Amino acid sequence: IAVVDSNQQIVLSNHFREKYLFAKLQLDQYDGAIFDRVINENEMVIKYDKKHQELLVYTPLQMISKGNSLNRKFNGIIFIRYSLSNAFNELVYEGVLSLIKMSLTLIVTLGLLIYFINHLVLLPVKQLAKTTSITDLTKQVEIKDTGLGEIGMLQRSFSTLTEEVSININQLAANEQRWLYALSGAQDGVWDWDIEKDEVYYSPRWK
Repeated sequence: IAVVDSNQQIVLSNHFREKYLFAKLQLDQYDGAIFDRVINENEMVIKYDKKHQELLVYTPLQMISKGNSLNRKFNGIIFIRYSLSNAFNELVYEGVLSLIKMSLTLIVTLGLLIYFINHLVLLPVKQLAKTTSITDLTKQVEIKDTGLGEIGMLQRSFSTLTEEVSININQLAANEQRWLYALSGAQDGVWDWDIEKDEVYYSPRWK
C-alpha cells in the first residue's frame, strides 16, 4: 500500500524504505498512465495482473495542503497491490479436498450399492438357479428365501413347488412298492400296454 502525490512521489508506504521515492521506479506493477486517468477523471481503477496473480487498485485521494486547508482537490492516489496467490492456492486446496470427499462418498455409496445388489439379488438368484439343477427330488430341497420383492416371491414359490413334487414322488414310490408287494404275494402275471409308443410289457410270471 502506498500514497502517491501529484508528482507521483511516494508520500506514505507500508514499506518505510519506499518513502519519498518515485512510484514509477519503486513500486512494482505501477502504471503512471493510470495515475493520470485517476487524477483527471476522479475514478477508481482496478486491474488484475494474471501473470503475477495480483490485484492492482488505483483510487483517488483528497490531499490537504498545509498552507491552505480550504484548497482541496484530488491530487493524489492510493496504490494497492494485493497478491491473490494464497487465495488461489486455498481455493485449489479446497477444490481438491472437496473432490476427494465427493470421490470417497461416491466410492462408499457404490460399494454399498454393489454389496446390497449382490446379497439381495445376485446371491438369491444363484441359489435359486443351483436348486433347479437338483435331480433327486425324493429328498426335501431347502431353498433360502433371503431375496426381496419378486425374487423372494419366486424363491418361496419354487420352494413350495419342490416340496409338493417331492411329496408326490414319495407317495407314488410308496404306492408302487405296495403294488409290487401285492403282485408278488398273489403270484399273478401282469402285462402293460403303452398305447402311445405301442409297446407291451409282459412280466415273467405272466409268461
